[in-house]
Amino acid sequence: MELFFSPAFINTIQTSCPWILRYVAAAVITNRNRKNNSGQYQKQLKDLVRIVKQELYEYHDPITDFVAALYIDFDFEEAQRKLGEAEEVLKSDFFLASSAASFVDSARHLISESYCKIHQRIDIKDLAQRLNLTQDEGEKWIVNLIRDTRVDAKIDYKDVS
Repeated sequence: MELFFSPAFINTIQTSCPWILRYVAAAVITNRNRKNNSGQYQKQLKDLVRIVKQELYEYHDPITDFVAALYIDFDFEEAQRKLGEAEEVLKSDFFLASSAASFVDSARHLISESYCKIHQRIDIKDLAQRLNLTQDEGEKWIVNLIRDTRVDAKIDYKDVS
């Protein structure tokens, strides 16, 4: 990733082959799962958002549109739609097919992190819907997220029915 983010490579990607942004974006997002690189990951994510923002007029696909919707527009509904489209693109792309599940899982983490930063109280049903999960899957996923990331969070159960 360091090589791709070097000025010479970024310039080449921007001028000659903007479609490589799909692969850079997929690599950065799936790289989220690596251990001990949180500072480096945040820098790469910030650089990715900057580059996607600069190149939106030249190139976009569901993967780069997902990044734009989540980090430029802060549009969670659009990010959800683009995540679904991105999953289909990933499954049909020869080079990215094997990382489709990892991408979707990492993208869901990014959506939930952004959503939780903005909102103080979160409706699990609403967040599950934004992650393209059923309510039961969403509840399990969110409980695992809280347990795995050691987030300071508490779940209040309130039966609405």
